Amino acid sequence: MKFFLCLIFICAVYAQPYGIESRVSNDILLIDDIPQKNPGSLQLKQVFTSASFSQPVFMTEDKNGRIFVVEKKGRIVYLSKENNFTEAKVFLDITSRVRSRGEQGLLSMALDPDYINNGKFYVYYSWNKHNPGTSRISRFSHNLQQQSVDNSSEEVILEIPQPYSNHNGGMIAFGPDNLLYIGLGDGGSGGDPLNHGQDTTSLLGNILRIDVRSAPDKGRKYHIPRHNPFYAKGPSGSLTKKEIYAYGLRNPWRFSFDREMGHLFVGDVGQGKIEEVDVVVSGGNYGWRIMEGMNCFKKPNCNVKGLVTPIATYGRSEGYSITGGYVYYGNKIPALYGMYIYGDYGSGNIWGLRYDGEKVEGPFELVRNSWVSIASFGQTNNGEVYVVDLSGEIYTFAAQRSNGFPNKLSDIPALLEAGKGVDQTHSGIIPYKPVSELWTDGMKKQRFMAIPNLEQVELTNNGWNFPQKSVLIKNFSLVADEGDPESEEKRIETRILYKKGEQWHGFSYEWNEQGTDAKLLTGGKTKEYTITDANGVPKKIKHLFPSSSQCIQCHTKASNGILGLRTNQLNSTFHYPGSDVVDNQIRSLNHIKLFTKEVPPSSKLPQMPNPKDKNASLEKRARAYLAANCAMCHQPNSSAPTSLDLRFATTTKEMRAINVIPGNGDLGIKDARIIFAGQPQKSILFKRISSRHHETQMPPIATSRIDEEAVELIRLWIESME
Repeated sequence: MKFFLCLIFICAVYAQPYGIESRVSNDILLIDDIPQKNPGSLQLKQVFTSASFSQPVFMTEDKNGRIFVVEKKGRIVYLSKENNFTEAKVFLDITSRVRSRGEQGLLSMALDPDYINNGKFYVYYSWNKHNPGTSRISRFSHNLQQQSVDNSSEEVILEIPQPYSNHNGGMIAFGPDNLLYIGLGDGGSGGDPLNHGQDTTSLLGNILRIDVRSAPDKGRKYHIPRHNPFYAKGPSGSLTKKEIYAYGLRNPWRFSFDREMGHLFVGDVGQGKIEEVDVVVSGGNYGWRIMEGMNCFKKPNCNVKGLVTPIATYGRSEGYSITGGYVYYGNKIPALYGMYIYGDYGSGNIWGLRYDGEKVEGPFELVRNSWVSIASFGQTNNGEVYVVDLSGEIYTFAAQRSNGFPNKLSDIPALLEAGKGVDQTHSGIIPYKPVSELWTDGMKKQRFMAIPNLEQVELTNNGWNFPQKSVLIKNFSLVADEGDPESEEKRIETRILYKKGEQWHGFSYEWNEQGTDAKLLTGGKTKEYTITDANGVPKKIKHLFPSSSQCIQCHTKASNGILGLRTNQLNSTFHYPGSDVVDNQIRSLNHIKLFTKEVPPSSKLPQMPNPKDKNASLEKRARAYLAANCAMCHQPNSSAPTSLDLRFATTTKEMRAINVIPGNGDLGIKDARIIFAGQPQKSILFKRISSRHHETQMPPIATSRIDEEAVELIRLWIESME
């Protein structure tokens, strides 16, 4: 009998294998430190070395990949893939019409948004028939079957007489609204003697906005948009020029639109002391000649009311003529991603800063004393930024100083494999899955933990305490057709959390279209995807690739920086891909001695259900969803300005939610409560979960699509309350 009982015991043990039988030291996925916020010293590397340019002042690229270079004397040349970008061929030659002295010349070009179909483009140049000069904006038509443009196709759109030969501005560009923006200086001389900066009856000293693609207004060659800020009247009443978008600028030599965020960045050349970077908004007054930079210009004191101040400035010790640039969205230098790059024509210094609409990070010095006369920056379709040297060369950035943090997943082969979802348990990288997941628009996820060597995790009352340099990896894949179980999945993002000190630092990697590698994004971005939902309806999803700062909004200090790695979340079964065994995760992790102390059996540990598990109670399912999606902020000492506590271990009565009057607005709901027992439509919590408005939704970020199953779950739960 005793032998028979032993045999049963042995069989029972044999019938319950562990998901991981033994732990292997992780020696292959190790990261030394977090990246520097300052990308460090960069070098300029000359490109297009086989081509020659004469006084280049601008460059751009069409959608077919042809590079256009504007030469100051009156030519536009191009380079193409067909000749491997080795030869600059003439595209347009209007040298005979251009006055090219000092700051005058053929200064910029702008391709029509539909150029590859209609062949239309625009140029800004100084016309040589008038003295001291007239600025012209003209349209040319390119027969796309021909290599070069017939210069007789010119249509003059706008002429602006210049009182002096300097401060012509010179930049034109189409904005996200497909309207043409024009930068005009104050007309020249020194100190704006004619006060054009503040005189809105003149076109000088402004950024103009006109419509060159619609039917022109009577008596004009262009249409003035009715939503221009001074279309009805402005600072000079009805005499204000309707074309003005913003004013108070001295010489906005170069400006650009942030292609992701839409900000209009302007480098405004200073008088004798200060150069400035402005973010231009509709109707803004940027202060010239009342102010130069942040200082009063002519008097010790001045009235600055209503003036828009710059986001960055520098003095004569750093240079004397700012050249505005572009926001970097390229692949070569990931640390520059999302950074506005600008430089100085005189010193050759180049800086970068980040601007999120409110705060500025930087400036950071990127290149010191480059010896390049920076006439312009250029940006190609892939987001790379180039430096245009008036002396005849074009450069790109190279040789970033690195501290070992991976700029691409492939920098660490094991990290790339984890990003692809490859199981590496045999190398000490451990897969896991929380039972209640954070909602991210229905995406599929994979998770791994890479703890250095054989170091261990301490279980505390506030989650798990990981050792230094631990790495947590989470992959996001989009399902093309949610109604088809065999539908293709598109891998779009890998996020990692890295432990340094007491803090977790979050980083996002964006996968390329081929699915072969992912690049580090220093700043956040949003990208739109289209899927088919389970009902066969096309849906647009705006996916957030969070910045490090946005990661901290959810990975709060109060939650110990981690969300899914908690005992009640992992006290659940998981199919371990390395062993093909289904086992309780706490049981397996305890078996391989991941924890600093032996843990009790899983039956004696806290546990939460999957919100979709209808075998669990309605209350526990709802509470599990709220714990995973809301409790990181809604718990004591966290970031949300409420006393709400949605942690799973908190009893429903102690949540401070049921029949509690909301302290942060009622969202227009009469007699609202945080949770109105029995009435979801009067419940603020239900309203927020049902919303996808950025000011009211829960979760607050990283989702653009309502979780319909969760909405129904919370509705039923609230209705069930007495």
